[in-house]
Amino acid sequence: MMLRSSLVLLLAVGGCSAPIAAWADHDASVSWPKIKTWAWYPEPGEASSTGGILEVNYKRVRNAIAENMFERGGRLAPFEQADVLVAFHAMVGGMEEEKARRVAFGYAAGPAAASGRQVGEGTLIIDLVSNTQPPRLIWHGVASGAVTRGLSAEATVARIEEAVRAVLQLYPPGKP
Repeated sequence: MMLRSSLVLLLAVGGCSAPIAAWADHDASVSWPKIKTWAWYPEPGEASSTGGILEVNYKRVRNAIAENMFERGGRLAPFEQADVLVAFHAMVGGMEEEKARRVAFGYAAGPAAASGRQVGEGTLIIDLVSNTQPPRLIWHGVASGAVTRGLSAEATVARIEEAVRAVLQLYPPGKP
């Protein structure tokens, strides 16, 4: 019975999620098999903005990217030794910016806390930049999908992980 309840719950949660569309583009001159290490851009330790995302969700996106890069054979390295630098940006369109920050990324309180309605389109952009002088963009991935209000913390984490996975399944280019 426990297995059946878990399956029903999984289907119910999975059925509520709107699909996430993803695409990527890359520099065809890059030798992708040579890229083994990565670091965060800008260099860790520098003051950096979370780009309007709540800090807790900024960390969730970073964790999901790190996990996916590891799954693809990438190794986190010190900034100076990394082959590529990873940057990301997330945004929500179709609603006021303040509401977007509170709703889209898991903090639902006050007037923005209506339940289960699509309120806009969320976009996650992940860029890989060569760690050379001058740095250059060598891979660009984008995921977009509906953002809903009132998600639990667990559902927010799952949605973030789904978006990151959708983008990074397209990395590295030309993989079998």
